[in-house]
Amino acid sequence: MVAAYTRRAGCPYWESPPRPGQAGGPPGGPFQLTPRGKELQRLPPVSRRGPAAAPGRERPVPAACAPGQGHWEKQDSRSCPRCAGVERAVSELLSSAFTFRCVRVDDRAERNNFEKWLIATMAACPVCRPSDSWLGRYTYPDLVRSSGLWNVQYIGEQPATDRQLRRFEELTGMTLSGPGNHLDLSHTLLVIPCSGGKDGVADPGLPLVSVAGLLGTAERQLLEQGRQLAFNRPGTTLNLSSPLRPALAYYTGQPYATEGARDALVEAIRHGLQCLIISAGYGVLRAEEPIHRYNAQMAQTRSVWARRLPAILADYVRRQHIDRSFVLLSRQYAACVPQLTQTEQRMVPTFRRGRDPGSALREVPARIGADLSQLLPAFLRGPTDTRGS
Repeated sequence: MVAAYTRRAGCPYWESPPRPGQAGGPPGGPFQLTPRGKELQRLPPVSRRGPAAAPGRERPVPAACAPGQGHWEKQDSRSCPRCAGVERAVSELLSSAFTFRCVRVDDRAERNNFEKWLIATMAACPVCRPSDSWLGRYTYPDLVRSSGLWNVQYIGEQPATDRQLRRFEELTGMTLSGPGNHLDLSHTLLVIPCSGGKDGVADPGLPLVSVAGLLGTAERQLLEQGRQLAFNRPGTTLNLSSPLRPALAYYTGQPYATEGARDALVEAIRHGLQCLIISAGYGVLRAEEPIHRYNAQMAQTRSVWARRLPAILADYVRRQHIDRSFVLLSRQYAACVPQLTQTEQRMVPTFRRGRDPGSALREVPARIGADLSQLLPAFLRGPTDTRGS
């Protein structure tokens, strides 16, 4: 259909596929069927033989650019001037005559990852093949003809893993279960500390997401340089021989040891909550980010992160369109984190030596855990429960 509209408009990036009656031509002609059952206008053939065309068979090649420089097979590619109206016509036809089924994925990074994984999976599927008369078989990009998708991005990349497919099934079930589950926390940011205990627990099975992949180039370099400097400080360690596991699957001390806090955090993340963990070694992590076992104290690395985290976090908030933030940190960690949104709620427990029982290293993380266990259920009930609290 797109090819038919393109040719009708005289797009310089398209040449005719084989016409009806020619070798390799689809039955009835490639321009015959549309969702409305109408036949589109055929123009005189303008195609030429491609270098790999078999005798008697025309191969579609672009008339005004080299193969691979067209615009139909890549999302958001710039259209040629003659196709501006065609783009609008195709969009109008798709919206008026086609139906779509959607799976709700609140987290932007997870949505982008699923786009990549599902395209790669469909392209590699030996069963999901198009019909012999599919128009894509007669266009110039090799990847379109071989994959069965009108697309070249992500073809040949790693297909979805069993874990990712299980997560997609879970998202599908949540979408089908009704509006009561359509809680969108994707613009909400929670900032919490790491923990000294890293004995490991069961992997919660969340899609893996790394902070570095969500930052601009300059901020990503700041993060990478900071991590290198932090783990070069005396007294810090990074065990590269330990397995890479999500941060949530490593941390076992407070606030993660508070009853119900970890499960509620996982549930909120499944609804799109963006959770960043401030770490003396890694600087800042997504809760789902794979890390090695390490040991670092903020007293050792504060000079590294106090200069870098403000720019890194500001870039993250801007790129992820965060509109509300909740910061639960000790005073030492909070000093490295600036205010992130205008309506930010910040909870920084204090400890009075000689007056409060226990030690600050134990009591402050436990108080953060208590605050977290109260805040997370409010997230899951809806945004109005946290704005005024």
